[in-house]
Amino acid sequence: MIKKYSLPQEFQVKIQKALESLPVQQTTPSSLAQAVLKLSDHYQQSQQVTPWNNLDCLVANIAYYLPLNYIRNRKVFDEAQNVNFPSDATWLLDYGAGLGPSYQAWQDSGSFENLKYSAIDQSPKALEFLKTHFLQKSITPWSPEHADQTCALFSYSLNELTQLPRWFFDLKEIIIIEPSTGQKGRQLMQLRQQLIQKGYFIWAPCTHQQDCPLLIQSKKDWCHDRAHWEQPDWFQKIEKQLPIKNNTLTFSYLLASRTRPLSIENNGRIVGDPLKEKGKTCWLYCQNTERNFLSWLNKQGPAPDWQRGELHQFENLEKKGNELRLKPS
Repeated sequence: MIKKYSLPQEFQVKIQKALESLPVQQTTPSSLAQAVLKLSDHYQQSQQVTPWNNLDCLVANIAYYLPLNYIRNRKVFDEAQNVNFPSDATWLLDYGAGLGPSYQAWQDSGSFENLKYSAIDQSPKALEFLKTHFLQKSITPWSPEHADQTCALFSYSLNELTQLPRWFFDLKEIIIIEPSTGQKGRQLMQLRQQLIQKGYFIWAPCTHQQDCPLLIQSKKDWCHDRAHWEQPDWFQKIEKQLPIKNNTLTFSYLLASRTRPLSIENNGRIVGDPLKEKGKTCWLYCQNTERNFLSWLNKQGPAPDWQRGELHQFENLEKKGNELRLKPS
């Protein structure tokens, strides 16, 4: 069964109160949608930095992008829990925190409840708004001297940088969430290679430390995941005014650590949506440096409801070309 995420009621109340605090004449679905379109146009331009001092930007982020990024973070944090990540960091550094979708997802998932929380953002206005409307605890000051004790989270922030922070490769553990575009996705796969060369181990989505098959065997593929969610009524009313619908949310991500993962050995991950082909159903499946597809023949009965992002371990596979056929148990 497909897992669906939702916005907690308490979080929705915070969003509404944050909107009410702004000096805007109206917050109808139509006016909110117009603010979203303006910010979307900005992101389509070459300059990707979020213009936090712009009122329309703040409105669009609160009403639209904050909920979307919360859902993406929730799924990544759930996967972190599945593979027991992070291992023993004492800090969680939210780099490019914005309005705190990562913080809210962190609180709701319980993944990092014992860690000290710190936040960095290029915009003092965004940080002040985060503290006023969304934080339930104080931000603990952080400095690079704590890097070797820190799990740093970069949620949609690396794509705004021209270079990595100078202390990036001093970090103990790293979580990166990026847009699921071909360009950003492949850049993240290249950064994965660099992390491995620097002595890091990839905990997710990869189940191996070999070369990425989507990077070395394809010029177009990129690894990304998908989160399903239930939109609140007020969010649906905004989306009705927009040309793009976000019924499901895609994103690319990495979990990397200086310590070796233990819980996902011998597993593989489904990295593609189910593909219905003549006589079978296929899923792009990653477990080593080969670009393979799981295949389930129709004659074996109804295909399993496997979804993008799931971890699986199979012992009864028969390899034919780039297919891994599941033999009947």
